[in-house]
Amino acid sequence: MTLRQKGRLATLLAALACSLPALSQDMPMSVFTEALTKGQASVELPNDQQFAPLVQAIRGRTGSNGQIMVFAKLITRFKEQPSCGRVAFLVSQPSANIAWDDLGGQLNICLDGLPPKKMCASHPGQLYPFGAMCPDGSPAQDTAEVQAAIKHALATGGLSNEQVKAKAAKAAQRQAGEGGK
Repeated sequence: MTLRQKGRLATLLAALACSLPALSQDMPMSVFTEALTKGQASVELPNDQQFAPLVQAIRGRTGSNGQIMVFAKLITRFKEQPSCGRVAFLVSQPSANIAWDDLGGQLNICLDGLPPKKMCASHPGQLYPFGAMCPDGSPAQDTAEVQAAIKHALATGGLSNEQVKAKAAKAAQRQAGEGGK
């Protein structure tokens, strides 16, 4: 594989890492919410407009036209918000007997496909929807158990949102430096 192909694949992989959580809102029961309910789940990565470049890049790299799968597994269910939990996921091509750890990650998600609710220091005991501002004007913060799940993921090698975004930006810069070819 050439450096240019590796750059393209890295860009597509970074895009996947940023896009997979969006799948949770595109389907009535996503692979992530299904893992919350059943403990584990899998789905074929759609070969649609959004993911076709990644599917084709993976198939080109492996030489197999087999399905590209997303596997998800429940890590923990949150006690304060029992319809929410932390789910691990990874991408694999079973026909090529390959799984990519760097195409995986973890996310906090609820059965409605949204992130868990947050809290405000000024109003303890009350939960607020993702993206909400506290009555005092400050942004709502993750609950203690969500913070603990994130801390554990980072301590065991997971990437923060900022690190994923930086990785995607770096891959995009590499591809732009190659003339986008």
